[in-house]
Amino acid sequence: MRVFALFLIIASRRAGSVWRRWLFGCAYPGLSLGEAVEIEPGVRIRVTDGGTLEIGARTVIGANALIVVKGGDVRIGADSFIGAGSVLACNQRLGIGCDALIAEYVTVRDHDHGVAAAGPYREQPPRTAPVTIGDNVWLGAKASVLKGVTIGDGAVIGAGAVVTRDIDARTRAAGVPARPL
Repeated sequence: MRVFALFLIIASRRAGSVWRRWLFGCAYPGLSLGEAVEIEPGVRIRVTDGGTLEIGARTVIGANALIVVKGGDVRIGADSFIGAGSVLACNQRLGIGCDALIAEYVTVRDHDHGVAAAGPYREQPPRTAPVTIGDNVWLGAKASVLKGVTIGDGAVIGAGAVVTRDIDARTRAAGVPARPL
């Protein structure tokens, strides 16, 4: 009986993911999903203003994650994991390599608002710079990656870190701002 109950749970989860894949695919023509991409409940995806979002095969997008692409280009490699509650926001370019592990509540943005003295900040034009996250990178819970950053292959970023500068391949970094350990 336990095996049957487990089967029903897994089957309903997969069916829900297939349904969500279909709905997002219909809503956003700039969205491309690889084979067996899993989209968990509560995920919000927005691809607007001619933006594109490509999610590689067997990637999992965790519950309540938010991916916003406004005129930019986002590519997430195969076999990656985007944790629950994470935010990926792109106005220019955001690349995430294969086998990347992004823990829960991580924020990655390729833009911020201008801060000119005159006028409200919300009306300032965004300042953008591409973000590149290499293959086999692990971003710890609640880390933030800011515009213009490149994180090399195999790097590990500690929980709560704020990455403001490039991190070399195979480097472990932590802190605010993130520094190699």
